[in-house]
Amino acid sequence: MKKNILSNKEKTTLFPFTINAELERWLPQEERISFPRSFSYLRKKLQIKQSRKTHIDSILKKCKARFFKAISDCLKQCVKVPLKKFPQSFITNISIEYNKYILDLTVSDLYQLFNLSNDSLDKCVKSCFYEGKENYFKYIYYSKISDLYISYLQSKRYKREIECIKYNLGIKMFLLYEFISENFINYYNFSQPHFCKNIGLKKLEISKEEEKEINSQS
Repeated sequence: MKKNILSNKEKTTLFPFTINAELERWLPQEERISFPRSFSYLRKKLQIKQSRKTHIDSILKKCKARFFKAISDCLKQCVKVPLKKFPQSFITNISIEYNKYILDLTVSDLYQLFNLSNDSLDKCVKSCFYEGKENYFKYIYYSKISDLYISYLQSKRYKREIECIKYNLGIKMFLLYEFISENFINYYNFSQPHFCKNIGLKKLEISKEEEKEINSQS
């Protein structure tokens, strides 16, 4: 019994990712060495042809896009003032260094970073909120991205999204997407950057492309 407990600890250290009951039979222990290896093995085991759409980067972008759209939709349902969208260049940026930093920020931090927080939002008073939505708005707006993602995975919205994937793309793509989406935070927290370079994440600056995109929404 003691031997099994130690073995589980070792496996957790080597592979700190979530494997749900549906994936247990598809992903043997010996393939859980790293996230990329596990993903590659799982894709082959499920007999999913390698393509741009089934590449790990493509699925990460879809997970990130759906998550931040959920955030935007929730905020829009709370206030009567128009809200700007997150820049597409931000959504499609899936680099490990960048997103590991982003996960520790709040939605409010992101709005300030991308200059999305207009005067109407900054000076929001009770009259700007739909009835009973003020506290819900503030909860989302001031929560960390990582905490919101955990809540998102438990939401009815997420359940509907993956059920749609299962219905439209089949059980195999559903399992592959579910593996990525359930480990989205773990992927960025535990994966090593593709290159070791100090890119000044503590002082992220808005790019010209993002600035142009944001200004076009005004």
